[in-house]
Amino acid sequence: MLTTNTSQMGCLSSKTDSSDQKSRATLTTDGQSTVPKLDSRLPFQQYRDFFQLKNYWKAVRRREDASKCLFFRNKANACQVKSASQSLNNQPSTANTQQAIPQLDKQLPFANYREWYSLKNFWKTIQRNKDQCAKILLLRFLTENAEFHPLYKKLSKVELTEEAAFNSNEFENMANQYLDVFDEAISAIESSPGDVSTAIDELMEVGRKHKAVPNMDASNFSKLESALLYMVQQILLDRFNEKCEDLFKKFFSFVVTNVTKGFNE
Repeated sequence: MLTTNTSQMGCLSSKTDSSDQKSRATLTTDGQSTVPKLDSRLPFQQYRDFFQLKNYWKAVRRREDASKCLFFRNKANACQVKSASQSLNNQPSTANTQQAIPQLDKQLPFANYREWYSLKNFWKTIQRNKDQCAKILLLRFLTENAEFHPLYKKLSKVELTEEAAFNSNEFENMANQYLDVFDEAISAIESSPGDVSTAIDELMEVGRKHKAVPNMDASNFSKLESALLYMVQQILLDRFNEKCEDLFKKFFSFVVTNVTKGFNE
């Protein structure tokens, strides 16, 4: 049983750069006097040649970091570029990547930031289907652990069937309290991945509140894992694989470890 309440169990802008509009206007105007004059010392035959070069250079500037690495890669202590395709796709160098990637708190169970980022993206799908996910989670949990059903006084008359449970307001409210534990943990970690003390404090508080539940045992928390994985599988469908399952197992372990810690204080 794991709940926050224990009384019951980019858009493209339509605007165009003004300088580009002005430049294009000078090239299409019939009056020659509107075309900027080039210094005779420049090697271009006409202003159009320079205009094209300028536009090419803008593409280089948009890939400034990669361009620098390519330019200096044969120099001593230069940037190392993994591949030409990486540079052309505007991906930063290894050094810049290491600086840009946020650091993870060592208390998190993830091997690297990519794992946490993947989990967070999976969770976005769950957030978009929050009510449905919450119901699936709680129904699966009570179906697998029927002995807990009588502990929920408001749910005592709700049959553990999809039709009955999913149409019960009481069931929906309780289900959302369960999912909120995980959702709020995700949000707390996302706001400060380098220091998850807030997330841990919130999870421990959930554990402390469960001390008031009669006959509650700390081992009951871990019984929710199977229901969580089932819910994730039902929502993600073909996106759910061994890697995804492993990430959610790690996340669940983090949640339950800290909830249990608060309960045992």
